[in-house]
This record gives sequence, C-alpha cells and structure tokens, in this order.
Amino acid sequence: MADIVAMDLLMQSLKDGIELIRHGCKELREAQIYDNEITDFEQSLDKANIEIKYYESKSHDAIEREMLVLQKMQLLEEQISQELFLFR
Repeated sequence: MADIVAMDLLMQSLKDGIELIRHGCKELREAQIYDNEITDFEQSLDKANIEIKYYESKSHDAIEREMLVLQKMQLLEEQISQELFLFR
C-alpha cells in the first residue's frame, strides 16, 4: 500500500512540475524567444503527461485491487469469527 501512495505522490509532483514548466514556456513564447524550440518542448511535455496518466491509471487499478483484497479478507475474518462463535 505504501508503494501505491508513493507512486501517487510522485505522479502529482511530476504533474505539478510539468505545469510550472509549461507556464515558463508560455512566458518565453510571449517574449518571442525560442519559439520553435518551445513548440517542440511542449510536445514533449504532452507526451510526458500521457505517460503520467498511464502510470496513474495503473496506480488506481492497484488501489482498487488492494481494496478488493482487503474487503475479501474482512469478509473471511467475519465468517471465521462467526463459525468460531457457533462452535463454543
């Protein structure tokens, strides 16, 4: 579970970093500096966002699987507890 939380924090940090970089690109574009390079760089940022979304999706899937396993474990614990109670 800690891995999932760490991955989620990493993805959020990456997204925040990309937004800061994108803001810097916008300011450079307004100053009409390195226009072509900025366009190429922004395309790279778009690709990075796609990768981040992919890993976020995998992380959310893992969270859902973890929650399902926990629910199943709780159900089994309840069933075992009830059976032990009946045998007393």
